[in-house]
Amino acid sequence: MAAGKRSRRVKRAFVEVDATDLDTILRELGHDAPAEALRLGRIALEDVRAKVLPLLPRRTGALREGLEVVARADSQGAEVALVSRRQGSQYVKWSRYTVEQLRARVEGAASRGSTPEAQEAIRRSYAGRLRAIHGLGAPSEDLAGRRVWSQYVAPLARRAVKPISADLARHLGRLVKGG
Repeated sequence: MAAGKRSRRVKRAFVEVDATDLDTILRELGHDAPAEALRLGRIALEDVRAKVLPLLPRRTGALREGLEVVARADSQGAEVALVSRRQGSQYVKWSRYTVEQLRARVEGAASRGSTPEAQEAIRRSYAGRLRAIHGLGAPSEDLAGRRVWSQYVAPLARRAVKPISADLARHLGRLVKGG
């Protein structure tokens, strides 16, 4: 395939288009497919980001603050991605304990106090130590100890974008056919 050319297989048809002229061709046909793909992709991934944020580990908050939707378009194509600006975010795991298990451990430790004031002091101290080690805990038993990015964020993003890419492929197929 020549440099600057892009190809797309739609079912059994194979189409090769000079990528430098693709934007011009689509605009002449009255369609702004790259801009539409960016708009739809951004909407879908912003929804995913909103679903993911409350469940991310909150030990430091760096992962939550660095999560953003990025869009780019040039003569080579259009891309929308959910990215984390935090280095090493793909390795971040949820605690191996759930929120309920951590609460139970704190209450168990607090029950050793002889007075209500002592129990509250133990509760605060032990909860602080557990939070430093485990964050706030995993949201559910099946996510406990798992990597946040590969087990939760990436699958949600892939499921959100899949129908958009299929619609865009059908739309481009119709344009190529002349319909």
